[in-house]
Amino acid sequence: MRNFCLILISIIIVPSIWFSSCAKSETYDTDDKPVVSDVRFNFNDSLMYADGTLIKLNDSANTNPDRIDTLILGKMVYLTARFQDNVGLSSYRVKLVIDSSRLTPTNDSLLSFYSLGADIYSSNKHKIYDTVIQKNTLITIPTYALRTNKETQLKDTVAIYQGDYIMQIACGNIAGNRDSTSFSYRVKLLTRDSIYTIRKK
Repeated sequence: MRNFCLILISIIIVPSIWFSSCAKSETYDTDDKPVVSDVRFNFNDSLMYADGTLIKLNDSANTNPDRIDTLILGKMVYLTARFQDNVGLSSYRVKLVIDSSRLTPTNDSLLSFYSLGADIYSSNKHKIYDTVIQKNTLITIPTYALRTNKETQLKDTVAIYQGDYIMQIACGNIAGNRDSTSFSYRVKLLTRDSIYTIRKK
């Protein structure tokens, strides 16, 4: 009986020790960060006005790297972009920061509008993780926002000015590397009326 127990224990324990010693440990010792490219906000967007005027914005044929995509206050923002990494992509986040000079009334506070992006986990092709997203809906840019005063803790409604802003994209990989400052893109916020007036001139 004793021999039978020893044989049974060896059958159960030895294979488990063997397989656990052979298991690969997933550690990522790389400092490489994901790369974001081919970024377009609201490309081929269009506005239809009551008089039948159709205005197209952000022509996809315009590949000038210095271009500024136009976003419309009160309308949804969507993103087209390419994400690449040599470890494995995990997630991304888009942020629009509005500083006090773009608010009425002004004070020293900042407003940030965040949106988590679509799933960008991807398969490994030629040792590069590569994902392209098409028109992923993000956030609606408000014309007004609710802000809390730091001193009084009172809330007030502020209007957001038209003008040039920075849209930031933070992308992470499965190693935990994230760089939120490397991927910044200039955008212009305008109202529907302003776009109509500019195009009619």
